[in-house]
Amino acid sequence: IFQAMGCKCIKLVGHEADDLMASVGKWARSRGLNVVHVSSDKDMLQLVDNGMHVMIPKAKEMIGVDEVVKKYGIFPQLFCEYQAIMGDQADNIPGVMGVGAVTAVALLNHFKSIDNMFTTLGLIGLAPPPPEMLQPRANWAQLSRHLEVLLGSEFYQSTALMEVGKAVKGLKGIRASTVLSKLYVCGYDNLLLYRRLVTLKDDLDLKEILHDSYGQESYDEAHKLLVERGVLTEDAVKRLVTAATGTGDDLKSSFFRYTGEQEHVVQYLQVIHPHLLKALRILREQYHRLERTI
Repeated sequence: IFQAMGCKCIKLVGHEADDLMASVGKWARSRGLNVVHVSSDKDMLQLVDNGMHVMIPKAKEMIGVDEVVKKYGIFPQLFCEYQAIMGDQADNIPGVMGVGAVTAVALLNHFKSIDNMFTTLGLIGLAPPPPEMLQPRANWAQLSRHLEVLLGSEFYQSTALMEVGKAVKGLKGIRASTVLSKLYVCGYDNLLLYRRLVTLKDDLDLKEILHDSYGQESYDEAHKLLVERGVLTEDAVKRLVTAATGTGDDLKSSFFRYTGEQEHVVQYLQVIHPHLLKALRILREQYHRLERTI
């Protein structure tokens, strides 16, 4: 359907669409472009920054940094940590048993990351709790006493319990000892796994698909040829790619009208770069958000 509408479509075998979107978004941001991901997938919110937004199509809502903070209470860079703690039923990620959104946000705003939280609380490398303390359901009081023995009473009381207490202070009905035990039961390694599962891959190798779909190599080579070699100024390139429509005559006309370049320069470029016309169309797409200067 999208192809019939004239939209460019790309795919990468063996990778999910959200990972491809994340990688293309990163590629575009590295070139100074603003990005809007159209998706109802909550995982996409981890990508949001000042130049990258997510549009929820059904709600017709544009999500930026402020919207993430307002809705979830955390900045987008902590969203993977938040999802790891909360879990995701759709992806069979259990998260930390019994820890809800309010507590997860409080913990992250205090500790800033899962790694710092578990390091501060001394929960890395501990032996798992005895199975009988978890069956038929978790005995949190017993687990708290067991954890105090593992950590040592002094560290448990003066550091671990105190730090969790600071994080959840003011939360009605939330006991610091129970939260600490829930983190212990979940375990550091499990939370790292959950975080990895919810984190989108933004480092896929896009060279082949962008070359096929968007002329990646043509774009890079043309920009280097036109600007870095001093053939044209950056401003002249912007003027040219705004005006160029893809035919030889239009290309020459664009040079004459908007850059003042002579015909021999056009001929030189056409000879040295056989894909120049295609590259100029790519350049124009890259600059389409810039204010027209003609």
